[in-house]
Amino acid sequence: MGDGVGPDWLEPAEVASLTAHDLLARVNELLPLVASRAEWAELHRRPDDEVMAAMRRAGLYYHFVPKRFGGLELGVPEFVDEVLPLAGVCASTAWVTSFCMEHNLILSLFPEQAQTEIFGAQPYIVAPAAGFPFGHAAPVPGGFRVSGRWSYASGVMHADWAMGTVIVEGSDPIDVRWVVVPIGDVEVHDVWRVDGMSGTGSNDMSIDDVFVPEHRALDAVAAGDGAAPGARIHENPMYRMPLLTFLALTAALPIVGAARGAQRLFAERVATRVSFGVPQAERATVQAVLGDVTVAVDVAEMIVRSAADEIVALAATGRSDDIPARAAIRARLTHATTTCRAAVRSMLDAAGSSAHDLSQPLQRIARDVAMASTHVVHDPLTTSELYGRVILGLPPQTPMI
Repeated sequence: MGDGVGPDWLEPAEVASLTAHDLLARVNELLPLVASRAEWAELHRRPDDEVMAAMRRAGLYYHFVPKRFGGLELGVPEFVDEVLPLAGVCASTAWVTSFCMEHNLILSLFPEQAQTEIFGAQPYIVAPAAGFPFGHAAPVPGGFRVSGRWSYASGVMHADWAMGTVIVEGSDPIDVRWVVVPIGDVEVHDVWRVDGMSGTGSNDMSIDDVFVPEHRALDAVAAGDGAAPGARIHENPMYRMPLLTFLALTAALPIVGAARGAQRLFAERVATRVSFGVPQAERATVQAVLGDVTVAVDVAEMIVRSAADEIVALAATGRSDDIPARAAIRARLTHATTTCRAAVRSMLDAAGSSAHDLSQPLQRIARDVAMASTHVVHDPLTTSELYGRVILGLPPQTPMI
């Protein structure tokens, strides 16, 4: 189990008294610490230990844990409120934290036996959930023998459990499952050397011939359609959300939040910068850039907040399997992240040469947003093609939407 797991759990009475307002206040209190450790995280290619411990103590990982297991069972709009400000000071920290929060929701979709087993022993998990490439699961009595190596395992550097997708051998049609295993069964491979989002420590992870009991395997297609076992256990419609659509929202939040942070930094810089003896705040061209990027970030935030409401509404009305609606949400979220990427690039271009110093947050945000925007759920061509197909009445080329 990960270092310091037990000491950072909250007392049940404290969890029971926490509100969404309290949790957001705790996030805002953490922002100076997160900002001060952002450069360290990038240089060391992993989240800062002190910051990650602070996230635990703040109670963020209780957010999506069902109340029946001692969690907060807070909603998706509140999730948006918490992640955006974190991303404004460190996109990498927000990425790891938000995904590890979301992965407790994924665990809440597993069969009841798995939830009782894991949540009964600890109040939440910190776990990567890596989707690709698929691992292999060989059916054996009582479960599967699983092997695989997965990329982009965000959260693995501070994990106590790990999730990965596998294909069940011999299945026809293909049976894709999420499996959850203790971190002690996992080997971490130090391969995360990238030009953006370096502070996530999203290394590869692998397992070799590990037995996974049947109850710790989750039908990925059923989860994607809001029909997972957990959707029948928990009354809250949040547990019936279309999973991949919610993943697209989760991946968008650090990008939009980081762009908002860049907008604030750019406005502060413009207010005091002088170039060729001319105050930049008095230049119409600079004013136009500031106005344009502010609108772009405003609209992107409107899109993610609207998407959060739409995803919950799909679940609440029993329409999580609505492919056209899911495709539309994905396309709009990708538009938001693409817009933010362009806006941050415009800010950096207008900020002057000194903004490219490695100690300056603006250049790091530009690289982080560029990297995060390449996540497969935000590929502009893929999401636009998907949306175009469903507009034309054609089926999607993959059920993984």
